[in-house]
Amino acid sequence: MGTYRLAWLVIATFVVGLVSSSALAAPPSSEVPAELADWVKWVKEVEPEPRDCRTVEGDVTICVWPSYLELGVTAEGASFSLDVSVFGPMEVELPGDAQSWPQDVKVDGKTSAVLREGEGPLVKLEEGRHTVTGFIPWREAPDSLRVPEPIGLVNLTVGGTAVPFPSRTEATLSLEGVEEDGDEPDEPEPEEPEDPEEPVPDSETMEVSRRLTDWVPLRVTTRIDIHVAGEAREFVLPNPTLEGAKLLQISSPVPVAMGEDGTLVLQVRPGTFSVDLESLMPQSPTSMRPPSHPAPWPDSEIWVWKAAGGGRSIGQVSLSGAQAVDHTRTHAPSEWQGGATYRIDAGGSLEFELIQRGVSETSTNELVLKREMRVDLDGAGWTVVDDINGEMNTTNRMDLRAAQGVLGSVAAGGQPQVVTVSGDGHSGVEVRGSALNMRAIWRIEGATSSLPLGGWSEDFDAVELGFTLPRGWDLLHAEGPGSPEPTWFGAWRTLDLIVLLGVVLLVGRIVGVGAGGAALVGLGLAYTRNGDGYMMLLVLVAALAVLLVPLRRPQSKAVALTLRSVWAVVAFVVTAWVVWRVPAGVAAVWRDGLSGLAHVQLERELESVSYTHLTLPTSDLV
Repeated sequence: MGTYRLAWLVIATFVVGLVSSSALAAPPSSEVPAELADWVKWVKEVEPEPRDCRTVEGDVTICVWPSYLELGVTAEGASFSLDVSVFGPMEVELPGDAQSWPQDVKVDGKTSAVLREGEGPLVKLEEGRHTVTGFIPWREAPDSLRVPEPIGLVNLTVGGTAVPFPSRTEATLSLEGVEEDGDEPDEPEPEEPEDPEEPVPDSETMEVSRRLTDWVPLRVTTRIDIHVAGEAREFVLPNPTLEGAKLLQISSPVPVAMGEDGTLVLQVRPGTFSVDLESLMPQSPTSMRPPSHPAPWPDSEIWVWKAAGGGRSIGQVSLSGAQAVDHTRTHAPSEWQGGATYRIDAGGSLEFELIQRGVSETSTNELVLKREMRVDLDGAGWTVVDDINGEMNTTNRMDLRAAQGVLGSVAAGGQPQVVTVSGDGHSGVEVRGSALNMRAIWRIEGATSSLPLGGWSEDFDAVELGFTLPRGWDLLHAEGPGSPEPTWFGAWRTLDLIVLLGVVLLVGRIVGVGAGGAALVGLGLAYTRNGDGYMMLLVLVAALAVLLVPLRRPQSKAVALTLRSVWAVVAFVVTAWVVWRVPAGVAAVWRDGLSGLAHVQLERELESVSYTHLTLPTSDLV
């Protein structure tokens, strides 16, 4: 019976212990108090889960968040300890490079492999918060050490002495002052003890410069020069943009985050650096004033006005209300020189008075027209191709105003444009910007001989005309300003004209009036634009007419035979040229696209005909 009771006592004790341990191991209740239950959904929406990556500025995702770096430097090497949080399996950069490679690297006390990508060492971490330690050995202490830029806080110790203001430029940390070969620094003489260095208090000073670019819309470039002393820390910069401005871009050498109210949170360290902001004004301002913030925001700012020419300018603007200063005596960037510079005090403003919207009326057009006019095959109309280039500053529309002109298509900068009709009934296009590179194709219906020199709503500084005629056509005469190419009438030389009239009169006197008229028409049409060989043709025709006079009189048989032979040879040469070479010349004109007989080598053809005629009897005798 005693044994039975003892067994039940042991079992009861075991059950009580098991229940007690389960109660102690149970997790605390996760229930939210009733007064906070309504806030649970809101917190989940605005705050990501502890293990989620953070999104900064809308499109930048940060999955690695280094907290701080402890770096102890001696003559033998540098030991480091990096506290970092990762929100997923990531590769994290470590201090050092190919020459100063970290060794004995441990993650949370466990040895880890060091990877290499480019010049920087990497270690692969799993999700969570980790402490990465290691040692970077060297034989000779370097002047600097590579420290990844995302690491914002660095606690540097050199030879056991903390460095309150380590010098750091981007990814380079200065190590000047490290004793080499294990030498200890010289101890101060006992008779001249040095006072211990007092910590430098945290302080910031700022200088603000702005460049206003005359553009549509108005662009504002803000340069903030920040001078930091003391410990590495977070610095909250009040909203630096102007009232009504829309921020486009931020450029900063230190990590920066933007708050909902426009404030900037900077991870600063001792030194001097600049933050650049690009913004624009959606509406044309009439007055602009700097933001009013407490210190360390400066009491005055430097503003630079950069005027811009061309069609994107807001127009002629008069600036007033601020003190004009010499740019070289301000802290504004030197590359901003070239514009009006002003000093704007806190509470002051820069007033804008728009005198002329758009481009100034004093700016004239600088347009050049290159026109090609093409005659229809039946001569019933013209197709005109205009290339217009240059600067158009006085208006933003180009209309075709040529009589009988019908605008077909227009392309500006290679892009087709919509042809519209203005209030006065003329067709044209809208011009965007001052630089004009336009091609227009239009028609003139009807066989007209009076052609427009311009025909557009704007004047031109220079006009170049070209004519494309159908094959076999020639330009008889052109009259107007400029220097037209030689026409058929303009190509006649005075001597050729006098000799032609003499030959015509001679033929009409000797042969008859009808023959003189035929000679005038035939020899006139045979004239070439270059006059090549035309004088030889006139001499041959005149010789034929003159030889008819002695042939009509009684002569001896020998003289008569000689005169007839000479006349037959000359007549054969002229007839052979007309029958044989003229059709070939006409075919060449049609085949090669020449204008009439303008380029026919008449003299060479006559010589070839004469040579052929004189060599035929010789070949027959052989």
